[in-house]
Amino acid sequence: VIQRKIYIDKYKIEDKMDELLRNIEEERIVKFRDIIRESECKLEAVVTFLALLELIKLRMIKAYQNDNFDDILIERRKIGE
Repeated sequence: VIQRKIYIDKYKIEDKMDELLRNIEEERIVKFRDIIRESECKLEAVVTFLALLELIKLRMIKAYQNDNFDDILIERRKIGE
């Protein structure tokens, strides 16, 4: 079945990357759970997760856990880190 409508992307990875960076600037350390909880739907959660992975790949942020099953914490990388 071919769909006849072309849907505009409501959620873009680039926009989510900017949003995540702004959020981290304000709070310094952010919990992954809180970021996903703000998502309106599954698609937004997936795009947010992809944006998070891209920021980690670009070495702009880091994500870590202090212990097994603890919250995943996200913070901005320091220069030279």
